[in-house]
Amino acid sequence: MIRRSLRLVPLLLVALLATAAPSQADRTVEIGFEDPAIAPGPAGDAPAVIARWSQMGVQWVRVQAFWNALSPSPNSRRKPSGFNVANPNDPRYDWSSLDNAIARVRANGMKVMLTVHQFNPRWASTQPSRARQGWKPSPRLYGQFATAVARRYGGQVDRYLLGNEPNQKVFLQPQTECKRYGRRRICERTGANIYRELVRRAYPAIKRADRSRDQVLLGELAPIGAKGPRAGNLAPLPFIRAMGCLDDRYRRITVGACRRFRPAKADAFGYHPYQVRERPTQPQRNPNLAKLGDLRRLFGVIDRLTRTRRIIAPRRKFNLYITEYGYETNPPDRRNGVSWARQNSYLQWSAYIAWSTPRVKLWTQYLWRDDGFTPSGRLVGFQTGLNTFNGIPKPSLSSFPHPIFIDQRRGRTTRLWGQVRPGGAHNVQIFRQVGGGAFAPWRTRRTDSRGYFSIRSSLARNSNYRFQYTYNGQTFTSDIAHAR
Repeated sequence: MIRRSLRLVPLLLVALLATAAPSQADRTVEIGFEDPAIAPGPAGDAPAVIARWSQMGVQWVRVQAFWNALSPSPNSRRKPSGFNVANPNDPRYDWSSLDNAIARVRANGMKVMLTVHQFNPRWASTQPSRARQGWKPSPRLYGQFATAVARRYGGQVDRYLLGNEPNQKVFLQPQTECKRYGRRRICERTGANIYRELVRRAYPAIKRADRSRDQVLLGELAPIGAKGPRAGNLAPLPFIRAMGCLDDRYRRITVGACRRFRPAKADAFGYHPYQVRERPTQPQRNPNLAKLGDLRRLFGVIDRLTRTRRIIAPRRKFNLYITEYGYETNPPDRRNGVSWARQNSYLQWSAYIAWSTPRVKLWTQYLWRDDGFTPSGRLVGFQTGLNTFNGIPKPSLSSFPHPIFIDQRRGRTTRLWGQVRPGGAHNVQIFRQVGGGAFAPWRTRRTDSRGYFSIRSSLARNSNYRFQYTYNGQTFTSDIAHAR
């Protein structure tokens, strides 16, 4: 994002801008949260943390239903005798931790988006001789598992997510294979072909089992990977094309797993557009990747497939739901982390990007608390939390309920944007500091029902802005945003 200094416009124009209706106030992206260690994980403070999320204005909580963890005998080659995968009341299913997590989320007034995870028990593989969970899950059995999930949680879940990062080998194997079909040797993006068939089975199964109008999302892709014939992890854009049985030039593939192609269908597209140490708008040089700074590129590929019905979308266009996002911090991650201050700034900037992109409908923070270290001191997992692994708050924790951002782009009027996440519409008092003076009242604004406000105006050079609001009898103050 290019910033420039802007001169103050005449006072009359400023007054007109101040009284104008908020621009693009219909862009009401929802706020989500996920931390597997808390919901449905083993954290002892889970009830208090989930209640805190609600108080901070979180509307959706992502919970994952791991197929292998919920099922009996996950390491066995053979399905347990008589086990009915589609029956949620089979006593060999263990739903207890998932039941508790969903109940806690709902008891605190938030909605549940439930991942029907494709990480299968060994007996649910089409090649159970391979001693790997997550190896070639059976689409037929996955559809039955999705049926069981939807039957058990219909009425408690408002959004289903089909799989998690299926373009990453840790969750789905193999990603690529080279085979002979007659005289031809063909290298396939196997992970994409498997995932397409999983979605084709699970989408109608959920719709039949849960007769509400709950959304079912496909995608849920990680933003990284490669595209070669031996890629361990598939890059997202080649993966999407392969889901539609198209090559990288959008030519139809009619051999191998695509010989009898039938498209997958869903209600929307889920995605995890993580940036790593990069500012939120940083585009990727690799044309096969799509992170937060590449949403236009991502939409271009998805739209090309939905227009030609290689993936079936409502009105041939998907809205995008960011179901994971975050920035790792240093400390503790010296390799991939940014400073605590930069994480704080980048998360608020990212939330603004989600709000200002009309087709983005959800922005989800991944991790309340860093994953931290093993007992031997080795760093594990992700360090994207708003708190350290031992509970020390980062600056991003205090700004999460009320982000603020100033968008200064070349050739455009500056936009001051913010959100009050808890409690819906609010009266907001905005303060300005010019030079070395004190903060003084500048504008007032009534937020929309999601807590958003936006002011388009010319801002004083080298001025600072923050806002205050009152909620439940307490006054809260945002971070300071700087206009250059």
